[in-house]
Amino acid sequence: MDTPIGQGSVVNHSFDVEGNYVVHLTVRSVNQLSKGILDGSSSTSVNVSPESATLIIYANGQQLNEDSLVKMGSLEAKA
Repeated sequence: MDTPIGQGSVVNHSFDVEGNYVVHLTVRSVNQLSKGILDGSSSTSVNVSPESATLIIYANGQQLNEDSLVKMGSLEAKA
């Protein structure tokens, strides 16, 4: 069964139930439908595992969240 999960230039989706999903992407250009410039489609398989851990990161005493912008180099990551 096909279930649309989004539309637009950027789509974010989280699967609530573990399992194996096939995600199909269809791209349509904004030009006239008869021209079909840059149209295409692709499919990929996504394996969703159960959550194994929650990671909480603090920087300068402040807890970061999913909206926080962070740049980290290899030296900081090793620490």
